[in-house]
Order: sequence, then structure tokens, then C-alpha cells
Amino acid sequence: MSYQVRTTFRFEKQLSKLDRHAGRTILKWLSKHVDGTENPQASGKALVGNYDGHWRYRIGDYRVICRIEEDQANL
Repeated sequence: MSYQVRTTFRFEKQLSKLDRHAGRTILKWLSKHVDGTENPQASGKALVGNYDGHWRYRIGDYRVICRIEEDQANL
């Protein structure tokens, strides 16, 4: 089963505040490492505490927090 990335309004808004190069880098990385993969957890780290059930991806100087559901990664 391959996973699909679903973005939220908040993610889109924060991404639009970044410079174009950083935004493209983040989107390319997510496309390569999360979207369409069999195991998106392999590239991330599980969070604990208040963010239990969420995953973090380190992309250069940026961090992307997502929740992985049955077949979707919600950003």
C-alpha cells in the first residue's frame, strides 16, 4: 500500500511564507520520501508527549510535522 500526502490549509499558509527555493525543496523532498512510498515512517521520527501519533521530518533547516493515517500522510 503506498501512501498519499494530504496538505492542510495551515501547511499551505506556512509554506507560502517561505522563500521559493525553500518551499520547492520541502515539496520535492516530501514527494520523493513520503508521497507514494510504502513506509513513510522510515524517513521520519516518531514524536512523543503532546504530539504522540505524529511524525517529524527534518528537511534542511526546516521541520515538517505530520500525522500518518491508514494510507495518507496529513501535513
